[in-house]
Amino acid sequence: MIYLAGFSPLSPHREEQLLQRCQSLIPQVKALGVQNIYFLCGADADNPQLHALIREQGDVVTPIENNQVFLVVPRLGTHSPWSSKALDIAVSSGFGVDFLEKGRVIRLQSNAEVVRDLADLLHDRMTETLIPLTT
Repeated sequence: MIYLAGFSPLSPHREEQLLQRCQSLIPQVKALGVQNIYFLCGADADNPQLHALIREQGDVVTPIENNQVFLVVPRLGTHSPWSSKALDIAVSSGFGVDFLEKGRVIRLQSNAEVVRDLADLLHDRMTETLIPLTT
């Protein structure tokens, strides 16, 4: 499995709005960063041309000092619509890919435990899974 870092899926304005919503629930949240991440598996998973096909255009994420990191992926055991379409395109383009999925990495700078309180703001629990990661 290969992991590719992507760009922020949120505009600076939307990221600021999300930060403000988080701070309204937990004032100790000081900063927030969101970044796409891509998961690839298959014979051509390390092919630079495939990497160029997958990555979108956007602003590079500015790193923040973070205390808590979360991974947001499609519900475990499912494939997102993005995955199905991207896999079809990659295979049709001649790449040997068995698995292709997109998720988000969310970094929070906070001195408070935020998993339960902010979970609904950070992901859609009907279609996504929020996985707390240790740093």
